[in-house]
Amino acid sequence: MRDRSRKTFISAVLAATAFLGSRGSQASVIQSPGQFASKRAANLLLSQTFPTNPMKVGRLNVKAVPTYLSYSKQENYPAVEPVKQSLTGAGLAVSLDYTALENDWGRFGFGFLGVYFRQKGDKLGFVLQAAGQPTVDVSGDETSEGAVLAATGNWDPTGKDRRFHLPMIFGFSYQKLKDKAAAEGPIAAAYGPPGASGTYRAANSHKINSPGVLFGISPQFEAGRLFRISPFGIVSYLFKDQASYNTLVNTATGQEYQPFHKTQKKLLSAVGVNLTYIPWNLGATLIPPLKNTDGQSAYSLTLSHSFGGEKPE
Repeated sequence: MRDRSRKTFISAVLAATAFLGSRGSQASVIQSPGQFASKRAANLLLSQTFPTNPMKVGRLNVKAVPTYLSYSKQENYPAVEPVKQSLTGAGLAVSLDYTALENDWGRFGFGFLGVYFRQKGDKLGFVLQAAGQPTVDVSGDETSEGAVLAATGNWDPTGKDRRFHLPMIFGFSYQKLKDKAAAEGPIAAAYGPPGASGTYRAANSHKINSPGVLFGISPQFEAGRLFRISPFGIVSYLFKDQASYNTLVNTATGQEYQPFHKTQKKLLSAVGVNLTYIPWNLGATLIPPLKNTDGQSAYSLTLSHSFGGEKPE
């Protein structure tokens, strides 16, 4: 009796595997250049955890940072023109940092950051590929948004030097990110079962809730008494995989075909520069679309105020 049950169970598993395999053979690769834009934007906005003013014991710095976001990328696929994607949007970061201790090793403190952002594009290049079939390029739209919380430990080993500071940050983040793209068009029958035809809707979605870690360094130079120049570099890592799930739906029948799954690297980095007008505590931050940001850029206005301690150095 047990042998018969075991054989029945094994047969069911084999049948299910064969069924899934047959569905997988119909699967198409659905990609958009901006399908992981939310993660890139979140990484750039994490840079607002850096103290804008030099660290000093007893000083609380509060900062609000409205940001303009822009994403632009081009990818090449066989048999179609280069596929371009552009997203634009806005974000807001609010942060505070407090310096609690100073000794021979430098100054030590902590900081907190909250971020929300949203980007949107309506001229999405959406690519579908199937084994042995030509690539199809259709148009659609995409949204990218997210919320980020971060807590950091801050250290400036330069001590009381008033002309140069070197704050470093080490911390943890929690990121809630979402990307969604969709396109509809007369996609070739090769992307469905044999004999299929008509209009298909392709969808690409990406959601993740993940803790992470971050590290950054930002040398600060004073240019006279009016300006402070602060280039910076930051690296962030999320513990969960960034996964993109894709589906293809026949708009006439509603039949959905096997999703395609693609993961994204967990480690991201960014470099930029902040320029502060010292008398007003007013600054601007630029993070250009370099290779390490994968087409994502950020331009921010930094509004900050200090409480306690001495006046900003």
